[in-house]
This record gives sequence, structure tokens and C-alpha cells, in this order.
Amino acid sequence: DLAQAEAALRLHDPGVILLDVRLGSEFGLDLIPRVRAEHPETRIIVITGHADTDTAIEALRRGAHDFLRKPVDPVRLTRSLTNSFETLRLQAEKGEAVRRLVSSEQRLRAIVEAMPLPVTIARGSDGAILYANARVQRLFGCTPAEMMGRDWREFAVSPQHPEALLQARPGAGTLDDQEFPGRRSDGSRFRAICSVQWVEFEGAPGVLAAYVDQTGRLQAEEALRRSEASLAAAEEIAHLGSWEWDAATGRVTWSHEHYRIFGREPGSFTPSVPALLEAIHPQDRPALEAKVAEMNTAAGPLEVEYRVVRPDRTVRHLRAEAKPERDEGGRLTRVYGFVQDITARKLSEIELGRSRE
Repeated sequence: DLAQAEAALRLHDPGVILLDVRLGSEFGLDLIPRVRAEHPETRIIVITGHADTDTAIEALRRGAHDFLRKPVDPVRLTRSLTNSFETLRLQAEKGEAVRRLVSSEQRLRAIVEAMPLPVTIARGSDGAILYANARVQRLFGCTPAEMMGRDWREFAVSPQHPEALLQARPGAGTLDDQEFPGRRSDGSRFRAICSVQWVEFEGAPGVLAAYVDQTGRLQAEEALRRSEASLAAAEEIAHLGSWEWDAATGRVTWSHEHYRIFGREPGSFTPSVPALLEAIHPQDRPALEAKVAEMNTAAGPLEVEYRVVRPDRTVRHLRAEAKPERDEGGRLTRVYGFVQDITARKLSEIELGRSRE
């Protein structure tokens, strides 16, 4: 009867229930709402020997999954049970897949949130932002909540950059060092590079992008470029070249004006101490060699004047100053300094001396 059926439901969680329309003197279909409420995955097959079409419709309306008339055809019953259990299996697999997906997305969110870089995940089909971690605010100028649902392409100076990444195939793997010229919410611009990976997110392919802000580095590089250009212009005006010698590697570097003072094209050869001495006027070479040797023990700046013979055999008078640097142990680590073309001054001094004679 109905009471016995209810007691059995309290003890068991059945996958399939065969339910007669009549449970003793009571209406078996009254049990269906309770089964659906307490055991939503259970399949209900209603069986009766004297029901009409209206009863069958009522059983299905209340939540039954099939309706069989007595005497029950064994083939028909077997088919109904097989379908019910197959449906349960598929539901279980779907539930497990959903649980794995949810677990995977939870792990992905946890990893992304812990990353020290700004990260967004955009839906691959339309570019809508599905997720952004807290660090996007510093780069994009808006909170993760403000980014949600907006088109990823809105945050690029040129939509073609993210569009190209959205068009990449999901199986392409990680795309590193992708340029992303971006626009903040206040209209200001930034330059970033990003690594892009296709991921499964919220049941669909998505584009995960992690950004490295390059704005500060690029600004610093531009400032350095301008500073170097200003220095080169100043050196050219003053006929003053700079140089540096690394004691550990023996590497010598010259500024562009240093090359020009020696009558060489910038970068036309690799400067070195032997190459420097080779260019010195033979009469001045011993004095310069002595100064080079003195650098190993000198505590302060060294000054020297000498003549250099250019490749076209013209002679220039130069004044050089060197400043050695040492480590905490007193070992020479670096020497840097300048060389200035003083030919005009020297020729004037020579001419003045002759006139006095």
C-alpha cells in the first residue's frame, strides 16, 4: 500500500521504480510528487491493468517516465527498464563531467588569482571577458567586475591584435610574447606583451591571457635613447669622446665621437688597448704605455696628452683623462674616461711660441 511504499523510500534510494496505479485502496500516482522531490534522478515506470489514456497522461504529467499496461509485454518492459538504466548512466556520466569541470575551473581560478600578473579569460566565440583576476585593475584601470562581459577587443588600441589571438586555433598551444597595445578605461594607453593559452572555461573554449606591462620599460628605453642622443650631440659639439675598459673581460667600448676623433667610422672596428697604442704617434707611445701601466695602481684620475695618427695620416692632438674603479678588495674592475680633440688649441700654442721667437 502507499504507507509501505513511503517506508521503502525512506530506506532506499532506487534508480528505477515500478509503480502500480493502485496501491491497495490508494492512488499510486499520489506517490510520484514525493519521489520526484526526494529522489529527482529516479526513473518511474507506471504499470496498471485497467487504466485509460487519461490516467496515462496524468501519470506522465506528474513526472512518470513511462506507462505500461497489464499484462506487461516482457519485451516492452525490458526495453523500458533498459532505457531507464541507460538514462541513469548517462546522467551519472554527465554529473561526473560537470563536477570535474567545476573542480577544474575552481583550480584554474585559484591558480589565476594567485598569479602575480594580470590575467583575463575571454570566450573564444565572441571575445566576451568571462573572468579577470584582481591584478587587472592596475594595468587596465578598472576592476574585474567592470571588465566582466565586455568585449576583450575594447581594451586594445587596435582590435586586430586580440582578434588575431581569438582566431588562433585552440590546439595551437601557448602563444608567447604577443604584443598587446592596450587602452585603459580612462583612455590612457599602455604597452604589454602577453602569453595566450586556449582553455576550457564555463563549458566552452576560452582564451587565457597573462600580461606583462612594458610601458615603464619602454618609457625608460625611450628616455635612455634620448639621453644617449643628447650625449652624442654634446660630444660632437665639444669634440669629446667617451670610453670604458672592463678589467675582467678586457672589453673596450668607444662612443661614436671617440671613433670620429680617431678618424674611424663608428663601429668600423673593435677597439682595444693594443689598437689604441697602435694609433698613437710613435714619439708619444712610451708615455701613454706608462700611463696605461699606472692605472693598475693609481688611486685617482690620470691625465695625459698625446698625438694620434689617423688612417689618412693626418695627426690630431688629444687630451685624455681616465678614472679607475676598484672593488672592496682594491682590485681594479673598470676604467672609464674621455678623450678630447685639442688640435686647434695646440696649433695655436705652437704658432704663438713661434711668433715669440
